[in-house]
Amino acid sequence: MRVGHLTSDDFGGVSTMLYHLVMCSREFGRHQHDVIIADVNQERTQTLSNRLGKGNYRSVERTRLSRLRWLVRHAHQYDVLVAHKTSWYFWLGIYHLLFAWRCRPGFIAVIHDGTLFLPGIQFRERMTNLFMKKFSQQIIVVRENFKSQIERTLSRSKGVHYIGNGLPSTFSTGLDGRSTPSGQQVILSLSRLDDVAKDVGTILQAVHLIDDCNHQVIVGGEGRYRSHWVQLRDDLSLGRQVKFVGEVSDVQGFFQEGTLFVLSSTFYEGTPMVLLEAMLSGIPVLASRSALPDWALEHRLCLDFEPGNGSDLAKAIRYFCSLHASEIEEMTDCARQYVREHFDVRQQLLAYETVIEQVTA
Repeated sequence: MRVGHLTSDDFGGVSTMLYHLVMCSREFGRHQHDVIIADVNQERTQTLSNRLGKGNYRSVERTRLSRLRWLVRHAHQYDVLVAHKTSWYFWLGIYHLLFAWRCRPGFIAVIHDGTLFLPGIQFRERMTNLFMKKFSQQIIVVRENFKSQIERTLSRSKGVHYIGNGLPSTFSTGLDGRSTPSGQQVILSLSRLDDVAKDVGTILQAVHLIDDCNHQVIVGGEGRYRSHWVQLRDDLSLGRQVKFVGEVSDVQGFFQEGTLFVLSSTFYEGTPMVLLEAMLSGIPVLASRSALPDWALEHRLCLDFEPGNGSDLAKAIRYFCSLHASEIEEMTDCARQYVREHFDVRQQLLAYETVIEQVTA
């Protein structure tokens, strides 16, 4: 069976998740999995293409019209299409596709952000919600925080499955033994800087409020908002303390450079890949409450702060600095073990393929 994973996420968390899923499927999977990225930056996603190899990656042309044409022209090659984090116009394309075909592939929607089903969403999200409910035979939810709202919104006949993202257990290999100058805290941030809601600004404001040169910040990632955050750094006179390093190809090595990872998103993410990567690497995590899935808070696997609140983040960083090394080690060990047990990519692949087989049964 041939499965196409369709996403508009160009080298962010979703495409990283799909990379691990496809690589795992080559060794353990029952079906062929392809990644189809309708990207906005062909050059950046070419890296993913090179890693996955020919036959497991397609890059659709940039314009929306070209993406819809791709659906009509090529989607019939797949037995199942799995739509990840796609915008309303993709679902509009699927709508046209259904009228063009009598025999069509099955459609599965993957919800990485449960806020699609919260009150007060914007028109585009309502459109995505409508098409998703109408045309998906099964729906996969990555974050369970909004389980009740999602199930109230969907029809009872719709199959809803809860599957988190996954990582290979080998990701953490060789990451022990990080070291920094005595007394210095190196704060890491890693995200795709195309979205202002990733909110690097809160980290910069927190370090500015701490007013302590022993706190350094390394920001990884690229995107159109990078210049915005660089300007804020300069406005806050943090030029000596904050370094932007661009796209990070060696994520494991990146995490070894710091003493604390901060996830500062102001919106509700699914199961953030970067959160799993950080926890599996063994670095302590400090995250905004909106970015954290329930399990991370329930099991006390990291510290948290109010989203978008620089003073609250500064307070949390000071608290982290006051912790004894044994307390930090206990927290990071628990986080690493939890991720290993619950978010192994092999478990994720098995769960996906079970849902896929239900669609084609």
